[in-house]
Amino acid sequence: MCLSPCARLLAVPCGGTKVYCLAAADGAVQGSVECGGEVRAAPVMDPWGWCGCWWLVTHGLQLLLLLPAQQPQVLCRYPLPAAGSAAVCFAASHGLAVVALLNGSLLALRINNTALAHLKQQQQQQQHGQELLSVQWQFSGAAPIFSSPVVDEAAGLLLFVAVDGAVSGLGLDSGQLIWRTEVQQHVFADLLLLQAPKQQPAAAAAAAGGGIQRVDKLAAGHRCLVVATQAGWVVGLSSQSGQELWRQQLGSSRISAAPAHLSSAGVAGRALGGSDDQAAVAAAAAQRQHQAVQWQSQRGFCEGELRVVHAEVSEHEYHRLADELLDMLQEKLEMFVEDMDIDGSDVEHAQGVLTVKLGRHGTYVINKQTPNRQIWMSSPVSGPFRYDCHAGKWVYGRTGQELLQQVQQELQQLLGAAPELVE
Repeated sequence: MCLSPCARLLAVPCGGTKVYCLAAADGAVQGSVECGGEVRAAPVMDPWGWCGCWWLVTHGLQLLLLLPAQQPQVLCRYPLPAAGSAAVCFAASHGLAVVALLNGSLLALRINNTALAHLKQQQQQQQHGQELLSVQWQFSGAAPIFSSPVVDEAAGLLLFVAVDGAVSGLGLDSGQLIWRTEVQQHVFADLLLLQAPKQQPAAAAAAAGGGIQRVDKLAAGHRCLVVATQAGWVVGLSSQSGQELWRQQLGSSRISAAPAHLSSAGVAGRALGGSDDQAAVAAAAAQRQHQAVQWQSQRGFCEGELRVVHAEVSEHEYHRLADELLDMLQEKLEMFVEDMDIDGSDVEHAQGVLTVKLGRHGTYVINKQTPNRQIWMSSPVSGPFRYDCHAGKWVYGRTGQELLQQVQQELQQLLGAAPELVE
């Protein structure tokens, strides 16, 4: 959800291809917009008062700019090279909006103030948006990006993580790769950027115990990038260099929701200062993960989607069926990729996550999601899907299509050939 600048209207994506505009005071529906593709990224309001638009990435390969109103006006439908599931982020002082996509690429866009003013005045929609938005730079990565990037404007860096756990820092002005590091685990959660505290006086540091050792790893005034992984780890990295500062394991539960910085009286001013602060970040991540899983298990992925009740598949049976699927896919896709001899291709299977890299054609990520008894897939063709087990088959609830059938059809579309996955 996203508030309008006047804080009177809410933009709410709802399951399918629409965004609804609600009155913040009483929740009354004011209007809606057809987005031309499924919406799985949160709309966000830009930081520029002269612009004042909702920005929204869709699975219809478009970036929408919406002018908040009781009946929102679509100012622009900018074409994108791939679908996106991450919210747009902004470098306010640089005048850039950055879009992360499921083909592993990032686009830094600059808005034309004159063209925007004209569209607002004339109340017109520019269908393709090339006059309104221009590409400052583009970065091409190897794996899908589900997490919204963050900006360290003081350092002039854009920070992002791909689903395979590769964390990178790019120059805001050029898109040039400045640093890259691996957290060695898959990541779906959004990133968190924290400001390091000022150095404590010696007496205060002694009273604080061992926490000063962690502060010393990060210079005063610098920032820490917090990454939460599917393997249940929370990792702190220097935003300037990518150096690992600390790593905390929360257990075997996957983390799919972003950590939050708690600024209560007991925590404020001590970010990254020691075990208390790690516990605060960890507790926030665990709480949000629990809430996300609880909501998904009660409501399903979106309205109108068939959801198989967990009781129909025990946890033991779920793991057996999911492991059989991933093992079979690994075996057949390894042989297929080897026969096709695709540059930059690779098939990896670890910790319940199958990653299929197809070089310039993109990357598939197919993974177990135990809390929901689901299989999740990220496709370079059609974006993310969540499959439930029904009568021994993995089925997408909104269409009834089987996972194996979809993979086979898409590989045929991408490569002109596909392994026999469906009997």
